[in-house]
Amino acid sequence: EAYSAPGFAPFYDAMVASLPPAYEVGEDVQFYHAVLEQVQHRRAQGPLHVVDMCCGSGRVSEGLLHKIVAAPANDALRSAEKHFVGVDLAEPMLAAAAARWEPLQPVAQSAHVVAEWTQQSLSEFDLPTLHEQADLFVISAGSLHHLPTRDAQDAAFSAIRKHLAPGGRVIVDIFAADDIAGPAEAGTNTIGGYIHTFVRRSTETTPEGDTLVTDTFSIRPIDTAPSATTNATDPSSVPSPADAEGSMLAWSLRTIVPETVHMLARAHGLAIVGEFASFQHALACKWIAPGGSPGKRVFVLARSDLPIADLIGLPKIISSKTGHPYEARLLRQHDIKALQVFGHLLSPPTVENFFPHDYSDTTLAFMIGRSEQGLDAALGLFDGDSLEGYGAVWDILTPSACLVIGLSDPVQGRGLGPQFLDLLITIARVSGCSALDLTCMLDNAIAQKLYVSRGFTYTGLVELVFGDGESDVEHGMLLALRPGAQPSPCHNAPIFRPEGKAWLESRRQ
Repeated sequence: EAYSAPGFAPFYDAMVASLPPAYEVGEDVQFYHAVLEQVQHRRAQGPLHVVDMCCGSGRVSEGLLHKIVAAPANDALRSAEKHFVGVDLAEPMLAAAAARWEPLQPVAQSAHVVAEWTQQSLSEFDLPTLHEQADLFVISAGSLHHLPTRDAQDAAFSAIRKHLAPGGRVIVDIFAADDIAGPAEAGTNTIGGYIHTFVRRSTETTPEGDTLVTDTFSIRPIDTAPSATTNATDPSSVPSPADAEGSMLAWSLRTIVPETVHMLARAHGLAIVGEFASFQHALACKWIAPGGSPGKRVFVLARSDLPIADLIGLPKIISSKTGHPYEARLLRQHDIKALQVFGHLLSPPTVENFFPHDYSDTTLAFMIGRSEQGLDAALGLFDGDSLEGYGAVWDILTPSACLVIGLSDPVQGRGLGPQFLDLLITIARVSGCSALDLTCMLDNAIAQKLYVSRGFTYTGLVELVFGDGESDVEHGMLLALRPGAQPSPCHNAPIFRPEGKAWLESRRQ
């Protein structure tokens, strides 16, 4: 294919540099860096291993290095030992990557980064020293489309799972079918310092119903191009292979629908922990809408044999508007005292809007115990030892989970609420819930505006009955995570249900 042709690497770099903003060259590296920071935060010790599959001329590795060295010298990711591995089947591309990296060696050493380049295929690679050790796999720029068969796709996902560390992540993006199989851009155009001439396109339908597109084209440096111009609208003016003075090249791309990535992940022990319509949406943690139309996707994958905390990437750092870091993590029994202090210090107006249950020892032991059993997910937002936020997703093993979220008075308005809410929504998504349900006070306009911005819709008025027999009427709101989602049959905290009442009764005896 084209990537192995002499002289193709500089043309490829020029082509990537000329891509329109919709291809998000730059935003992708920004997202890779953000995910790597989160992975590093969860690593106890040891070097970080980053594998850049189909690395081409090394654009991603160089971009990550620049992001890392831009941080202060005492930054945790910059201070950590990092091992970059670039994998590509095309030897000229690897040579270009090594040449690109060579002048960066002093900068890389200052940031504790070492890099190596290995010639292997995405569908047949093996990195013996990195079995279950790779912390981040990057398959950028739609490289998955180069695999022509389902067998090759299966082999690639199997190899990735084999090498992925327990807390590692895989980031892969795919293009819309029209970007690959849409009308070809016939004729001649200038790309960087090259003349690119389209020659022909052939297509075939795969057994799975995808389209395999093969484009043949020529490239030549501008200073060697003939003086005659080509009329893009006149087929007779398109050069033939015999008279083209540049390299005659071809590449093949296979269309991929999002459902294929879901299927491949399930088949090879991987869970989708992020699905976005673009890298900009990924950076904002804005998941794709359920039932969204096929198109460009950015996926984040993790090993599916992990508890929810590892799938979600907990603990996770959430920063305020001023950059102050808070740590979000699952609550444990030893956090009961901190949660009680949190509840005691809430102002009356805050309690009016957020009182999911009482804060007695027995109630909190029951609620946190359910989270530890994997029935719910109860999270705390900590500033050091101080609990400043409490959120939970109840009934995460059921189709319709329930959400509660509240912040302490001092941290309200600091930009933490939307991020904390996004994290709780992600837990429901990754847990496989079809819907996320909540109730909101009728006059709590600020919270309702936030929920609506995240896709929640009003479902009607809901009557809540508490443990002491008192009741309240609130707005019911639903976030559909999958088509056909339905509201939860029960909005009360588990402690107010029969099993919770039985628990309380048993503790009294």
